[in-house]
Amino acid sequence: MKNKKVWVISAASLAGIIVVVGIFTAYIFSRVNKYNLLVYPKIKVHGVEIGGESKEEAKKILNEYFSNEINKKIIKIKVGDKEYNLKSEDVDVQVSIDDTVEEAYEYGKSGSTIDKYKNLKKEKEYPIKVTFDENKVNEYLSTIEKEVNKDATDATIELKNGQFITKSGADGSKLNIDKLSKDVTEELSSDKFDGEVVIEAEVEAVKPTIKEEDLKTINTKISSFSTNFGTSVDGRVTNIKLATAAINGKVVMPGEEFSYNEVVGDTTADRGYQKAGTYVGNKVVEGYGGGICQVSSTLYNAIMGANIRSTERLNHNMPVSYVGIGCDATIAYGYIDYKFKNTLKHPIYISSYTSGSILTFDIYCNESDYDPSTTYKLRGEQTGQRNGDKYTVNSYLDTYKDGVLVDSEYISTDTYRDHE
Repeated sequence: MKNKKVWVISAASLAGIIVVVGIFTAYIFSRVNKYNLLVYPKIKVHGVEIGGESKEEAKKILNEYFSNEINKKIIKIKVGDKEYNLKSEDVDVQVSIDDTVEEAYEYGKSGSTIDKYKNLKKEKEYPIKVTFDENKVNEYLSTIEKEVNKDATDATIELKNGQFITKSGADGSKLNIDKLSKDVTEELSSDKFDGEVVIEAEVEAVKPTIKEEDLKTINTKISSFSTNFGTSVDGRVTNIKLATAAINGKVVMPGEEFSYNEVVGDTTADRGYQKAGTYVGNKVVEGYGGGICQVSSTLYNAIMGANIRSTERLNHNMPVSYVGIGCDATIAYGYIDYKFKNTLKHPIYISSYTSGSILTFDIYCNESDYDPSTTYKLRGEQTGQRNGDKYTVNSYLDTYKDGVLVDSEYISTDTYRDHE
């Protein structure tokens, strides 16, 4: 009888448990099913509650919220004493509401019903992704860069009435555009909308290439060379004077390479150059800029007289009348150049001028780069080797000490043709 009673009680308890479990299960299913088409209840996006909302309603809530927040994002860029306010509308700042809501909506909806139910109780917050037009950012920063960047101004030197006059240069400025772009991009990409953010842009000082203290070391003439153009036609004289003026006052720093073509430029009619005789093969033909090779050849001899070697130099096809064989330097803009590198310890100053029918190049440097007892002279010597109308010339740089020849350095071997 007793056992029967226990069984009845157990059956009743089991039935009760089944009922409770059934009710709880029904509740779980009911809760989970309720959010099948809704965002789970404890979901936020950027601190904004969207739990329990449909996707459409969640998007509406976030659009209303961020329409105000986006406009709060202002980046103040400080460049020295200047300020630039970069606003959201300047670069089309947007937030990815649709994608974020889709992600939030899908949260917790996979797995078993129990898993889904557990996820209903979990808090979850999603950041908002911020996008912007990178091209507009680059354009905005490029405008700042153009305003900030300034080339340094080199110091200058002028030979006037036998005296050198120097003027100091000035520093330039260069915006660190890479760092500024990185800083601005990071701020625009952040999901913080706290109003104005200040970015201090980095500006680097650009020092002049030529400094006044370096130019002040120029105090001594170390070489001079002259040629005569007395038999030249008017066009040739004009060309010689134009090219000479282009070089006058040129400073070449230690280690710097001088390029005749870069300094003088192309000898075109619109730059004032006229037609005169030029060498083409073994013929003389009319061409713009005829005569400028006398300028390059005179400079070549003056530079060699300063004991400075050429880095690029070619002779003419035929001998010229204004310098000896092996001592000329021809020019053809875009094809043939005359170049040298300043191998002295100080800057050199090139003074070039005409007086009557005499063309002169004076080379100035520091007195420590000059030994008045030593002179250098370029000369050419025909080798005696001939091949039809062609013959070769070896050129040498002779060194004289107190007027006595002490050395002859081989410079080049040149090939010439006889005049037709």
